[in-house]
Amino acid sequence: MKSETDTDEKAAYAAIETEDGQLVIYDRNEETAWLQSDHTVDVSA
Repeated sequence: MKSETDTDEKAAYAAIETEDGQLVIYDRNEETAWLQSDHTVDVSA
């Protein structure tokens, strides 16, 4: 896994990007709770 996008250790959730560009969002408190996607979109305000 290439990079961690959320470095705040107090946050409940974090995200990392894998070598092949997939995004993994996970719950730091529950190791079985995670989402993985090979496609992301920006959220517009």
